[in-house]
Amino acid sequence: MDEIVKADEILSKKFKLLDEEEKGTVSIPELKKLLHESSFLTPKEINGIIRNMKTPDFKYEEFKEKLFDVRYELAKSRILETNLDKIQT
Repeated sequence: MDEIVKADEILSKKFKLLDEEEKGTVSIPELKKLLHESSFLTPKEINGIIRNMKTPDFKYEEFKEKLFDVRYELAKSRILETNLDKIQT
């Protein structure tokens, strides 16, 4: 969880720099660019965050929650894959 908090602190500052109108949002292209430039996220995490977007703008105050959800889903998938491997062998 500390890693998620740290990533949120650092990326929030970058989100705010992009948010010139102070709306609390960044566009999806801006989000993609910023996430791909970050060393805090894996490609799977970035894809998970972007894939779950339902609006043309990203509310960056929700970043921590979105990252937690994506990491949870990825961990759950890994556990399922591990269990399937054990069943098949």
